[in-house]
Amino acid sequence: MSGAHHGYRFAGFTLDLERQALFRDGEEIPLRPKAFEVLKLLAGRSGTLVTKDEFMDTVWADTVVTDGSLTQCLAEIRRALGDDRREMIRTVPRRGVIFELPVVEEKGDGLPAPVNPVAPLPDPSSAAGPAVSRRVFLLAVLTGLGLLLWWILPERPGDSATKAPAPVMTSRDNRIAVLPFADMSASGEESWFGDGMAEEIINLLAVSSSLEVISRTSSFAFKDRPDLTVREIAETLNVAHVVEGSVRWADDRLRVTAQLIDTSDSTHLWSKTYDRQVADLFAVQTEIAVAVASALAAALEDTEIRLAGAGPIDPRAHERYLQGRFLYHRRAPGDVPRAIQRFQEATAIQPDYAAAWASLVGAYRIMIIQEGRDRAEMLPLMREAGKRAEAADPDNAEVQLRLAALAMEEGDVESARCRFQRALALEPGHPLILETQAGQALAELDIEQALVYQRKAAALDPLSPLVRGNFAQFLVLAGRYEEARVRALEVIDLSPGRADSMNLVRVNALLLQGRSDLALALLNETEPDSQAEFARSKAIALHDTGHVEKARALVADLSAEASNETLIQRIEYAAHTGDKDTAYRLLQSATARAREARQAGETPWWARRARSSPFLRSLYGDPRWDDWMDATDLWGSIECPRADPL
Repeated sequence: MSGAHHGYRFAGFTLDLERQALFRDGEEIPLRPKAFEVLKLLAGRSGTLVTKDEFMDTVWADTVVTDGSLTQCLAEIRRALGDDRREMIRTVPRRGVIFELPVVEEKGDGLPAPVNPVAPLPDPSSAAGPAVSRRVFLLAVLTGLGLLLWWILPERPGDSATKAPAPVMTSRDNRIAVLPFADMSASGEESWFGDGMAEEIINLLAVSSSLEVISRTSSFAFKDRPDLTVREIAETLNVAHVVEGSVRWADDRLRVTAQLIDTSDSTHLWSKTYDRQVADLFAVQTEIAVAVASALAAALEDTEIRLAGAGPIDPRAHERYLQGRFLYHRRAPGDVPRAIQRFQEATAIQPDYAAAWASLVGAYRIMIIQEGRDRAEMLPLMREAGKRAEAADPDNAEVQLRLAALAMEEGDVESARCRFQRALALEPGHPLILETQAGQALAELDIEQALVYQRKAAALDPLSPLVRGNFAQFLVLAGRYEEARVRALEVIDLSPGRADSMNLVRVNALLLQGRSDLALALLNETEPDSQAEFARSKAIALHDTGHVEKARALVADLSAEASNETLIQRIEYAAHTGDKDTAYRLLQSATARAREARQAGETPWWARRARSSPFLRSLYGDPRWDDWMDATDLWGSIECPRADPL
């Protein structure tokens, strides 16, 4: 910015008020116009509190918008500044926001003047990127059954953050989190080993019906946060106890230190150091889990049986397996193919390594979903890996869940459901299993029971945007509109990249509340994540606010596309706006399509959302609705063998 421009300078950034742009080192950092205006107001009021009303009066003076508009702008600005730790822009709960950086204003004459000087913070060039950490992401639990209403939406890296949403459970006495074990190796490059140690302890503790064990996704979200205390982490995860530790691996020797902490007063309930051979790794993991459970008076009676069923693991194979899981969850460019190579090396060393084979099923599936590989190429590889995994350990819940995901890919509904039932019997407390239970309850139109499962899953994985996003959608289906909107905003705060999909959740809640003016304002700030759903929502909002011709024009555009998805959206519009004749006519067409698909041996997955859509409630009780429900009942006739856990 030349000296003649009016603007603000702070921490290496320049906010040019004439060019309406943010710069750093001469390069422009993109900001949407409203985000620029928010940053302009904050910079001009540096060091002082800016209230929500002041933002609304200044940035959105002539527009009706929701609180989420400000939330999105603040998230965008934080990303632009690298303010991952929320030190530059600090939110004061229920009051407003403070811009904590010292700011110098440059007027048109180029003469600098301080704006409300405050104590300086470190330059964001050092704070923006994550520090090299000894705690790194790791998990081999399947991606396969993640999104409940639509079954398959893999959670992507970077979706989790460590700002705590409101807890969905209040009791915490039996809740425990296991943090990634710190890497104390000489090279500092063996973090995958400590991650693997923590994850196995999580899996062992999860056997106990007396404990609620926080999912790896949420526990591992703190891997780059050495600034947080154990007590702060516990408050975020809503747990009473935390397990943490460290590992040092040199040659064939292993030193593991572990401690169990009561987070109410930071006292150590138990701690121990193990000096063993690397070959004793699995015994050490079990000893730690049993000791923790004993300290908490929780039984782990199934642990030894579970480990015995898997058989002994070659440490060389386990090393490659842990490396593969690290790569699988990091998902940097090229990581998934490298993960596949590590899993293949593990199975070459030990051909009956069930966990490595199961992880291959998941990695091959990611190659289809995220890497664009041909399904015809990947499915045979998935089948072979799944077959080998089940032969090695049929009583492994993850193996059964991976095979359920494979069955879904192949359209085999019966196998998918029965394998899920098997996994449920083996590990009923796993968050993804709870989510899939919620999906099944929803398919059976037991929305209240679905919400019970989904709420518990969110409590066990409180920092997962995917799980909490599903929870927000279930709240809409259950008619809990206000809570749904709050939860959707929490997801946006956790993962700004999900703002558009969560805005549609908020829009649907507003439409069903009869607040279409606010829904329309929110739609005007949202990029279409799903074109058909976006068009349907906007058409309903326009209709309800008196813009009927514009609404009909949008529906006409939907009618031009003959897909099953757009057919459902048209039925929802007609039913919700009172045009039952059109709704029933379209519903009969959808019913015929579903029956034709089933007669052809295909599964009409597209129909499931409409079975529980709150926009179709006016159609309930009519024989044509009953025909629709019969044609799209994907589960009712399936009888599975009894799924005994062992």
